[in-house]
Amino acid sequence: MKRVISLLLLSITLAGCGVLFPWPEGNYPMTSFYVKNASDKPVDFEATVIKQSTTTGPFTMSVPFTVNPQDSVLARQVGFRKDARPNTWFREFRISPLDGVKTNNPYKPENWKQGNDSKGKTTYTFIIAE
Repeated sequence: MKRVISLLLLSITLAGCGVLFPWPEGNYPMTSFYVKNASDKPVDFEATVIKQSTTTGPFTMSVPFTVNPQDSVLARQVGFRKDARPNTWFREFRISPLDGVKTNNPYKPENWKQGNDSKGKTTYTFIIAE
């Protein structure tokens, strides 16, 4: 009897966490945002996003990044509304200026290229410098 109850409690816990039966993503599928540097110099930027906390509510958080030459970084992975523009995932996006390097505007949605990763999840890539 103890074994049956333990198995039942374990199954309920795993199902509640979405391990046994994953929850459908609905209108907020997991989306990855990459920043790519196509230049020959490292580029620094800082992205400010709004995070949700179950205890304190929404708050802003700024994270600094360095993108090496001819490389990219994962800037954020979040449940993102299907019909939202890709440039709305951040509150502020500050690019450190570099001599002789052309940087693109992250506030223009057309500068974010949509794609899919190996699992079929949506990705957006912003080419920060050329």
